Parts: sequence; C-alpha cells; structure tokens
Amino acid sequence: MALKHAGALAVSLALALATLSGLHALWEDTIHNNRLNYEQELVNEALQNTPYDNDIISTRQSILVVFPTATINVVWKAVYKNQLTAVVVKAVAQGYGGDIIFIIAYNLRGERLGARIVQHRETPGIGDFLHSRGGALRAIDGVSSATITSNAVADAAADIADWVRDNTVMLFN
Repeated sequence: MALKHAGALAVSLALALATLSGLHALWEDTIHNNRLNYEQELVNEALQNTPYDNDIISTRQSILVVFPTATINVVWKAVYKNQLTAVVVKAVAQGYGGDIIFIIAYNLRGERLGARIVQHRETPGIGDFLHSRGGALRAIDGVSSATITSNAVADAAADIADWVRDNTVMLFN
C-alpha cells in the first residue's frame, strides 16, 4: 500500500515539476524584462535629473570593491552626447537588521546626485526612512532611533564617494 502511494506521489511531483518548468519557460522573457525595467527605474531615481542618452542598463558591470563599511558589486555608466556624465554604484552595507542594499549616483567630481535604498531588513517604521527620495541617506536619529542603520548607510556612502573620486580615471574613461 505504501508503495502505491509513493508511486502516486512521485507521479504528482513529476507533473508539478513539469508544469513549473513549462510556466517558467513561458514567462521567462517577461520576468527578465520586468527585472530590467525595475533596475532602470532604480537607476533613474538615483540619477534624478541627470541627462543621459545611452542604454544605461546595458552598461552594467559587475565589480567587487570591499570597504569596512560596505561592498560595491555593480556599476552602471550614464553617457550624454558621447560623454560619460555619471556612474551609479550598487552596494551593500550592514545595518542593525541585516544587509542594506542601495544605489548611489555620482557625477564626474564624485558628488552624490541621488540615492535609493533597494532592500533592507530594518524594523518597519524605523527602516522605512531609507526609502525617502532626494538622496537623503541619514535618518534623524533622535526621532527614529535608527542610529546603527543611519550610520551604516552614511559611512558607506562616504567611503564610496571617496572611492569614486579616487578612481575617476577608471570609472569615467
């Protein structure tokens, strides 16, 4: 009796896996395009009103730069009229609740244009300030009690800004 149920379970599992595989193949392009569109929205938000006329998402470069405060893992390059105008850096910092993934855009002088927190695991209502627009990266600690998170992102942003300024030749050529 147990073998009969095990066989039925195996057949059901095989059918479920085949169905999932078929659905994945059917929706793979849509999922990929949605991810690219989301990435484009994040980059645009960080760049704010910085002009560019290239397909910035196609410039995505994986990179690994490790600081005590953060790790950079992706860089995009914004080009306007055949001149590199900005870079967008994706990085990870350690907050109180875990990893904080964020992107920051910088101009040729290493000045921050804008920033966007992509993902965090901070306490809801405390970490939510991280989603603010306009490039603000530091919470008002007295109000939010988010000193660890706030300092983690602010310190990481400062280290990344220094790195961008020190590596303008590599980044902007």
